[in-house]
Amino acid sequence: MRDPAHVLFDHACDLLAAAQGLRAAAPVDGIAPALAATLGCLEATLDALAAAVADLGEDAVRQLEDGPWAPGDAWPSAVAAERQFAGLVDILSAGEAMAGSLRERLGAAGAAARAS
Repeated sequence: MRDPAHVLFDHACDLLAAAQGLRAAAPVDGIAPALAATLGCLEATLDALAAAVADLGEDAVRQLEDGPWAPGDAWPSAVAAERQFAGLVDILSAGEAMAGSLRERLGAAGAAARAS
C-alpha cells in the first residue's frame, strides 16, 4: 500500500499538470465548440477541490490542536488556519458558481447560434 501522503501529493501534481495543459490549450484558435463543456469540467473540478480543501483543513486544524505543544500555545494557530482554509473553500466555491454561470451563458449562446 502506498503512503497516503505521497498519493495526496501525486494527485496535487496531476492537478497542476492538468491546469498547465489547459493554460497551453486555451489561447489556440478553434476551441470555441469546447468552451461550455470545458467550463462544466472546471465547475465540477472546483467543487471537488472545495471539498478536498475542506478535508485538508480539518486535518491541518487537528494537527495544530493535537501537536506536541501545549494546547493553549497551538490554539491561535489552529483558529487562524481554520479561517484561512474556510476562506479558500469559499473562493473555490465562488469560482465554481462563476464557471457554472459562464457555462450556462455560453451553452445558451451556442444553442442559439446553432438554431439560426
